[in-house]
Amino acid sequence: EADLKVFGFIHPVDKIANVGGNVTFSADVSGITGTPSYKWYKNGTFVFADTSRTSTYLELTHITADDAGIYWCEVSMTTNGKTTGPFQSNNATLSTRDVITSFGANTDTTET
Repeated sequence: EADLKVFGFIHPVDKIANVGGNVTFSADVSGITGTPSYKWYKNGTFVFADTSRTSTYLELTHITADDAGIYWCEVSMTTNGKTTGPFQSNNATLSTRDVITSFGANTDTTET
């Protein structure tokens, strides 16, 4: 396994998301040559892969309470047909919160 200090690793960061909202995690590597591929995990379970280098992001839409958890990214680098890695990012925690909307006191003035 290669030493992570030989290149820069931009780690995902903790997020708080409203239920029903969206959140994006990002991770990237720099300082070495090759084609990276990204795999994202939540609580140890694979959730998404991008092997084309078109995106370094994991986008979650329409967040539910079940989306809360620990996320991380694994990056592998391929150079001249040889793959190194995977290199694992630091963990990032997604916390969710319900959105409470208050419309004030009951204003129903309908008479019966």
